[in-house]
Amino acid sequence: MTPEKKKETKEYWQGRFKSARAQLADAQEGEQLVEDELNLLQIQQVRELDSNAKAELDAKVKAKQDEVTEKKAAAKNAEKALEDLQEEFKESGAPEDWSETED
Repeated sequence: MTPEKKKETKEYWQGRFKSARAQLADAQEGEQLVEDELNLLQIQQVRELDSNAKAELDAKVKAKQDEVTEKKAAAKNAEKALEDLQEEFKESGAPEDWSETED
């Protein structure tokens, strides 16, 4: 089957949408997890009285904040990829129900 013919199949589009939606869900879940971890670290940081332990927590909080930034970017990229796929699908002229997947 040629690439052009493949783009005309329901399975082709459903597979791409399923993959894009799964990537977005994974990215959003990862972002939420890291944000929750950051919140817990920040609570520990506020409660810590020992200056040595506080300095260690400060470093952990900074690293986790960087990780949150990365996860947010990954989620935004996955969202953009899904939007781009939706636009490509719309331009293809394929039937609307081909973009629906069973999750």
